[in-house]
Amino acid sequence: MERFDVESSEENLICSSLRRHEPWGSVATQILQSGGKLWKETNLESYDIALLLPREFQECSRHFRFLLLSPVDIERDGAMTRIKQLYDLGGYVDMAVVFLVDENRKEGATASFMKLQLDIMASDIPRIPVVPLFSPEALTTTLQSFMASLVSSRVARSWPADATQDLLPYCIVNASLSSQSLDVLSNNSLSFRDLLVAVATDEGCNRISDIIGQAEAPRMFSFWTHEFAIP
Repeated sequence: MERFDVESSEENLICSSLRRHEPWGSVATQILQSGGKLWKETNLESYDIALLLPREFQECSRHFRFLLLSPVDIERDGAMTRIKQLYDLGGYVDMAVVFLVDENRKEGATASFMKLQLDIMASDIPRIPVVPLFSPEALTTTLQSFMASLVSSRVARSWPADATQDLLPYCIVNASLSSQSLDVLSNNSLSFRDLLVAVATDEGCNRISDIIGQAEAPRMFSFWTHEFAIP
């Protein structure tokens, strides 16, 4: 398939190879069949999906690039190579990683997700947002939610330095973590790594319960110990 000039496009773009790669094949086909003229299938390098940004972010057409990864990519040690290739396109501006955290399909998916986060933080590249995806079928709604948040906050070219702000709202069952609890955890200087250690001990769980209260703490613990237990 002919290569495409991404930044000249007025459409959302999806990589032509995505339909041949599991677990993305069926959802890629669905996007192309249901998206009509809003989507174009083309040859993309170093990423898989590019969504057109609203014009208020720039004078000309510009896309937000997404790299799709799954636990298989972590096992093959190819994830960081692809992320660095994505970064080389233009730093960490207008790009993110979508990682499939689906325990029904692959054991240890959450552990792979955390390993990826730690690998990024330990690398020599600035942090790139990593968006958890809980099933391939939820890809479209997850991207829509991410872009809606991006537009409302108007931060297409800047990202917070703490990974906790990106990931913590998703690490709870039934509903997102409240903004009040997120602020309290941040004010207590709890990094994402601190939280991973804390939920593994009774003392840590008690501390988190004291900080955010009993209304949300059990649902956060349930995320780690039942819904997405780390082996």
